[in-house]
Amino acid sequence: RKKKKNQFGVEDEEDGEEEKKKVAKKTMTKLSDEDVAQRAADMLEQMEVAAAEDRRRMREGKPAMRKLALLPTLRATAGNPRVVRAMMEGVMGEPRTGSSMRRLLPILADWLRPRKRVLPPLGIRSTVYHILDSLGDVNEIAQLESQGLGQLLLLLSRHPEETPPNRVILRRIVDRWARILLGKSSDVRSTSDVSRVLESETSAYEAEGVL
Repeated sequence: RKKKKNQFGVEDEEDGEEEKKKVAKKTMTKLSDEDVAQRAADMLEQMEVAAAEDRRRMREGKPAMRKLALLPTLRATAGNPRVVRAMMEGVMGEPRTGSSMRRLLPILADWLRPRKRVLPPLGIRSTVYHILDSLGDVNEIAQLESQGLGQLLLLLSRHPEETPPNRVILRRIVDRWARILLGKSSDVRSTSDVSRVLESETSAYEAEGVL
């Protein structure tokens, strides 16, 4: 079967894929508010569990594949703006998991953080970058600042193993978010301002082996 890159920069098989996406999109647009909230909660929980499972397997020296296996579901879910917005706003976690509130940005930051000085697989990085890029102007400034996601993306954009197409996306996201943090209009293009804002807290990521 022929393959082509989807909107997440990952190759999909052409045969039947477009029709499946149309059907899925039509179904998602008909969701009730309750269904949207449930799908957001389910997706966030799956992402959190997959990240925890991969960390455990890496500590044990075993292949960590849970996040990779979850990518098709994440891509399908990310295609619905209503569900993504619900994921951004957050849902209450289960007490048994120790997570009182789950939100999209902190979980995506966790998915992107290198482990043992190794970048996440390309499929994961590309998918997460495209999701972040699709968010546009993020209003959850507190989330950006508390998670240090802007700093992480800036460092990943400079990583020698990152691909040129991904670096373009990363710089676009970083510039946009820096303007939000600076409280400036969208026509500002000051690289010095961007760097000053996003390089203030990079030492922790450098210690983790991002660069």
